[in-house]
Amino acid sequence: MIEFLVEQPLMLLFGVLAFGYAAGRFKVGGVSLGVAAVLFVGLAAGSLDPRLQLPELVQRFGLVLFVYTVGIASGPGFFASFRRRGLRDALFTISMLGVAAALVVAAYRVLGFDGPRAGGLFAGALTNTPALAGVLERLRGAAHGDEKLLAAPVVAYSLAYPMGVLG
Repeated sequence: MIEFLVEQPLMLLFGVLAFGYAAGRFKVGGVSLGVAAVLFVGLAAGSLDPRLQLPELVQRFGLVLFVYTVGIASGPGFFASFRRRGLRDALFTISMLGVAAALVVAAYRVLGFDGPRAGGLFAGALTNTPALAGVLERLRGAAHGDEKLLAAPVVAYSLAYPMGVLG
């Protein structure tokens, strides 16, 4: 089955979407993961075999669609919130980003994380998929085909993301 999915990445994509969507509809204690379940199913599928990857074009297009839909969904409320409580909310957000960055720097120093893992940890803890894409884009220029280097931030993101969703 894995060989088939390696050879047919679009089947992998639609399989992950189908299973993730179905898993997201299950409620446990009145709580469901919703569309975040698609990410978790994708992470599980990717952990089965490192060759299970989507073409670069599909990855980039998916990220563009994700950022676009988040912007469309939250844009009007985002600007309306500035009129009501703008400065207070902006300062709170900046302080929380600072706390998160300080915790990642502490993990970097105390736990001996390298830069790519720290970047993935920061992106995952804040559930910021575009930040992970930025880390990976930066590494692609330096990695020169080193798949282990490119996998490090993805693994850290994968471990931190569920805590970011639940927290």
